[in-house]
Amino acid sequence: MCGFLICSKDSTINDSAFNMALDLQRHRGPDSKKVINTSDIRIGFNRLSIIDPLERSMQPIVHGNLTMVMNGELYNYKYLRKKLEKRGYSFRTDGD
Repeated sequence: MCGFLICSKDSTINDSAFNMALDLQRHRGPDSKKVINTSDIRIGFNRLSIIDPLERSMQPIVHGNLTMVMNGELYNYKYLRKKLEKRGYSFRTDGD
């Protein structure tokens, strides 16, 4: 299962301490690592890629002014995807 770390930009945690904390939970997602900074928060993510191993499924996912992280698995994602596609939604990834 993947792992992520989020902290407020107002916190006293510097970049070095943040990266060290993220590295401590690397076993949660050994395939890749990503850190993004928004105006309010810093998000770090360690990825365990199983379903869609391509970079396009790497989290955090940013779309416009929205940033999303998710930890877990949607077992019925193919069914949900088909229903949403019928309603006109499109997807950029093949992951769950």
